Amino acid sequence: MEEFIKLFRNVLAPEQSWGIFSRKVLGVALCASVGALGWNFYNTTTQPQSERPVAEVIAESDIREKEVRELLETIKRADSEIVSVWLYSWPDARQIVPVMYVGDSLNPLPRGSFIPVDATALGTFLFGECFELERDFKNITCPINGFEDSWGVVVVNYREGTSQSHIDYQFQHIDSMAQRIGVMLYSNIDHLNQLRD
Repeated sequence: MEEFIKLFRNVLAPEQSWGIFSRKVLGVALCASVGALGWNFYNTTTQPQSERPVAEVIAESDIREKEVRELLETIKRADSEIVSVWLYSWPDARQIVPVMYVGDSLNPLPRGSFIPVDATALGTFLFGECFELERDFKNITCPINGFEDSWGVVVVNYREGTSQSHIDYQFQHIDSMAQRIGVMLYSNIDHLNQLRD
């Protein structure tokens, strides 16, 4: 503390003339301004942009929303047995929020949350793998993963009576589409841990 007092006293101490004193004060003010500018620039450019739920990322960009909708439509068109394809945002451990859908407008997961029987699925989603949720309809549910975590899920709802072998055959196609959505939303050109603009 004593050192700061000495420094303060030396900066503001009178000089031989007012010209020398004013140059010293101007130099200190200039150095402080450049330092403050550099500090602000450093803070704005180096703040990590952490990944966020799918709903937030899509809401920021009309282009992303259009690209994601096109992928959902591609999934729906690829198989005549699909009733609907829903994209959900996964903002916390249990809650899911519908973001968009293609096909039937009846929400397949109307409660807006995962249930205890989904515990196995949640662990599988974190590893980026698809799973069939235990519901009263045939489905394939795939996570939307960033680099850090799972931030959403795609639920593909099949017609009643669709054979399990047919669903198993489509499994990998839907998985790859969900991975494409994750890359589209959570990757930039260098595949850094930041959101793409």
